[in-house]
Formats: sequence, C-alpha cells, structure tokens
Amino acid sequence: MVNQTLLKLALKSRPKDSGFTMMEVLVAILVSFAFLMGTLQAMALNTYFQVKSEREAQAKFWIEEDQALASSIAGTASTTTVSCPDSSDATNGFGQELKEDLGITSGNVQDMGTRTLVNKNYRLVRVTSIASDKPDVLQITYRVGRPYVSSPDTDTDNDRIADNRSGNTSIIAESFIQLMPVDALSCTPDS
Repeated sequence: MVNQTLLKLALKSRPKDSGFTMMEVLVAILVSFAFLMGTLQAMALNTYFQVKSEREAQAKFWIEEDQALASSIAGTASTTTVSCPDSSDATNGFGQELKEDLGITSGNVQDMGTRTLVNKNYRLVRVTSIASDKPDVLQITYRVGRPYVSSPDTDTDNDRIADNRSGNTSIIAESFIQLMPVDALSCTPDS
C-alpha cells in the first residue's frame, strides 16, 4: 500500500511528456563536446606523428641509397697498379683517394642534392673526415635537413643545412659510416 502511494506521487509530480530538464541537456552537450574534442585532438596528433615518421623513414632510405653507392665505389678495386701511399700522411692515404673518387675535391662537405619528402624540401649532405691515425679510412657523416638558403635561417656549422633561430638544426636523419677502399687491403704496413 505504501509502495503504491509513492508510485502515484512520483507519477503525479512529473508528467509523461515533460522531457529532459535544461540542466540535463546542458550536461549531456558538455560531456559530448569534451569527448569529441579529445577524439579530434588525438586524431590530429596521430596524423602529425605519421607524417613525421614517414618523412624520417624516407630520409633514412635516401641515406642508405647513398651509403650503398659509396660502399660500391670503395669496394671496386683499382684497375691500375696500386701504389701504397705513406700511411702516416692523412692527406695522401687511401681515404683521401676514396674521397676524390666520391667527387669531393675541396672541403669536407658535399651537397648530394635535394628531394621532396612528404611535401617539404630536404637536402642530403656528406660531411667527410680522415683521422690522422687511420689515413686509409674515410669517415662520412650523412645528414638530411632543410636546405640553407638565406636569412632568417643560419648555418653555423657550414653543412649547408639550415639551423633555426633558436640554434637547433633542422636535421631529420643522420648516419655515420667508415669506408676503407679494397685497394688498401692489398698494401702491407711495410710497403
């Protein structure tokens, strides 16, 4: 009997066709809006990271292509008689000869060209060095970054890749290899 009375009071206090209150509608809209904004933010971040990842993967593949070319040149034996250079002179060793075979005639930085990687232009450079204690080994650092053109960018390390205004570089991929020409293996330390 008490339950039936409470049920009748509940039904009388709220008519069947009254719907939701304004507060309930506003709360539902706010909850839906918050969920939608979170989902859209996650989708935007996902797209950004996918593009960045694809650009870096293409840059690394570009570096690998050039490394394969340089390794191929280093692995090709000379058709002429090999004269063993003075192993104590870094400017006269096989590393210097390999550097010249790769087309680097002056300086230590070689521009390997530009490519468009996911709608942005990037430059590949080789930065070479020959250690004085290993004159037969050519050390190459590959870098892919935005090409240095002019201000407002700077190029503080002279690698032809733009540094941004805060001093950070625009490099998206970098790799280091050491190459020794196959001709260097035919020389003995005494010769």
